[in-house]
Amino acid sequence: MFPYTFTLDGIKQFSLGELQTLILAAGLPVEYINGDPDNNQIQVVFSRELTSPEQAVVAGLVSTYDGRPRRKRKPYDIYTQIGALTATQKLNISNDLFGGSPPKFTQDIGDDSPDLLVLWTLQQTGGLSTADKNLVKQAAATIYCRDNPKYLVNPSFDTSINIPGDELIP
Repeated sequence: MFPYTFTLDGIKQFSLGELQTLILAAGLPVEYINGDPDNNQIQVVFSRELTSPEQAVVAGLVSTYDGRPRRKRKPYDIYTQIGALTATQKLNISNDLFGGSPPKFTQDIGDDSPDLLVLWTLQQTGGLSTADKNLVKQAAATIYCRDNPKYLVNPSFDTSINIPGDELIP
């Protein structure tokens, strides 16, 4: 186990589970997180040592995470925002989500992950027009974004995209 300690700026009410989900969504092997409110610190424990760029990603997530309670956004709202993206932005999402071996979507462990497999299978089968396949990809990106709320917030594959999968609870 490899622990990393972060000092928080100001007192924040952290939902450590939500922070862990964000770190997992960044593709990092977090095992668990401990809070130390008396010293305004948290300790994030990983299964392996992190590279310097990975440490910077974690530090960025910790420093920008405000800890306020959030909820998943309505799927249609996310779907509509993805639909409004340029063709290039949509292609960048599809390449990131469905490219590679194994594809990124197969690593999703969120509540909606089984739906992703169904949509991917539908998209792979014959009988759908290209336009219909693109709608299926858009729906899959919506689901992945709900399970991984920061996935489309200025992602490294296209920093011009900014679609959160969650929102503050009013």
